[in-house]
Amino acid sequence: TDVNGITKIIDDKGEEFIADLYIDCTGFKKKLIKEVNDKFNTFGSHLTHDKAIVMQIPYKDKEAEMKPRTKATALSSGWAWEIPLYNRIGNGYVYSSKYITDEEAEKEFREYLGLDRVDGVKSFIVDIETGYYDKPFTKNVVAVGLSSGFIEPLEATSLFLSQLSGIRIDDVINGRTSVEKYNEEFETNIKDYADFISIGYYLSGRNDSDFWRNQNDSCITDKMEEWISSCKYKMQPPSKKELFVNSSWISKLIGFNVFPETSMFDEYNKEEDENAEKFMSEM
Repeated sequence: TDVNGITKIIDDKGEEFIADLYIDCTGFKKKLIKEVNDKFNTFGSHLTHDKAIVMQIPYKDKEAEMKPRTKATALSSGWAWEIPLYNRIGNGYVYSSKYITDEEAEKEFREYLGLDRVDGVKSFIVDIETGYYDKPFTKNVVAVGLSSGFIEPLEATSLFLSQLSGIRIDDVINGRTSVEKYNEEFETNIKDYADFISIGYYLSGRNDSDFWRNQNDSCITDKMEEWISSCKYKMQPPSKKELFVNSSWISKLIGFNVFPETSMFDEYNKEEDENAEKFMSEM
């Protein structure tokens, strides 16, 4: 590297690669971006999960079990996904090591899936680092996907951010936007997506474990606290976003049984009644 960024890449065979722009798609390893940018911002204060245990399970009854959707189920220290693929079912348990050990998580996960069903099925653990680079486009390196930042598997936000990155990189290269704008939009997006994910934990109302009790207390930003408080009077999204549109935010509230204490129509009618009374008294 030099003051302009990466000068060349040398592979394990000693071959050199020189380019004007390097795209870091090395996942959590962040092999390129960490050479030019050391400012990684964590989501740890709001999203405490840092591990996932994964198992790949064969079908028993493919016709019955291959569902066209992902299933998410809350467990004691996080949540489990179930994703039917063409030749197997992908299962994982996202959890926080602050509340449960790897051994405890695997025991709980196997019991949840069914001990007979997962007998002989191997597992592996993925370390998760939640957070992001506020400048994923630094010098001549642009981090895309997991190397730029990660929230968690829920809602698959990383897939959409990767698509946006490809579009915006093209915009930078062709002069339709700037590197500064690229970084600004990325930071705005990933913070918004983290907010959307975190309110699901906050609004869950679960109190059956230390993990869930602490999520209820401290896992959202001030911005989300203000938004949820405002929805006691009128259900409305915090703002318009690329991925989670207005209906997504409202559906999240309805799903957790959050409704206005007084509807906006009642407020409107009250104001109209007061105006009418004032008008009549002045006649």
